[in-house]
Amino acid sequence: MTTEPDYTRAAADAVTAAVEHEHDFAGWLADALARVAARVGSSAALTAGRPGSWEAALVDQLVKGTVGDDEHLDRTAAMTAEHDHARPDTDDMLASLDVARAVLLGDDAAAHAAAATGTCPACTTIAATSFGITLASTLLGETFLTDRTRRAMLAAVEAARREIDTAPN
Repeated sequence: MTTEPDYTRAAADAVTAAVEHEHDFAGWLADALARVAARVGSSAALTAGRPGSWEAALVDQLVKGTVGDDEHLDRTAAMTAEHDHARPDTDDMLASLDVARAVLLGDDAAAHAAAATGTCPACTTIAATSFGITLASTLLGETFLTDRTRRAMLAAVEAARREIDTAPN
């Protein structure tokens, strides 16, 4: 019988603790892998032992879905331990609401401009997703979003933005 390395046990313990304590475990895991990729210099370094495997493809997809391509890893490496992608800050939430509004209005240029105003692209994306504005609704909006639904979603976006604007710091 082979024994597992100490780091495997420590990783399993850390992941178990995160499952028990993190509201958004998947976001936590994605952030953790992105931070490791930043520490080792590339997302490819995470899968160098078995590139091309289905596991490597999923790890690569998770990391790149979180921070984009490797040129964005420097931002991830610079983040402090207090930065939590699963809990976007106010600027990112406001940017995501502006993205949502632009998407619902069909204004792609405004959506891209609004996304650039967030402090962290991953947080802006996560916050936009948390408001239910997904790529599927953008691509399939004309098919699945009636005008009434679109107006209701716009009203919800505006109400959330007002709530954030008036919340005490």
